[in-house]
Amino acid sequence: MKQLVSGNDAIFQGAIRAGARYFAGYPITPSSEIL
Repeated sequence: MKQLVSGNDAIFQGAIRAGARYFAGYPITPSSEIL
């Protein structure tokens, strides 16, 4: 089944499926919803 997701959600899901378990970022404007 196909899903329609935003670009940020697609990046997040791809990172999790690839094995990423840690994300480091600095919350500045403009920031990504991934933070």
